[in-house]
Amino acid sequence: MGYVRQVARGELGLEQLHLAARGGAGLEEFYGRLGWRESGRRPGVLRFGPGDDRDEVLMHLAPL
Repeated sequence: MGYVRQVARGELGLEQLHLAARGGAGLEEFYGRLGWRESGRRPGVLRFGPGDDRDEVLMHLAPL
């Protein structure tokens, strides 16, 4: 993740990054430990099978 930050900031001139992750898989906690913060949630928009709908979790990392 450090390399991603380095390229985003140094080579691309970005100030922040955004990602979308599947809810209910522990990814919020994983990315949270790396400095990402939840910025929104879209309930039940990801369907993995009948009766297996998950939230889409929107996260951001700023400043880089």
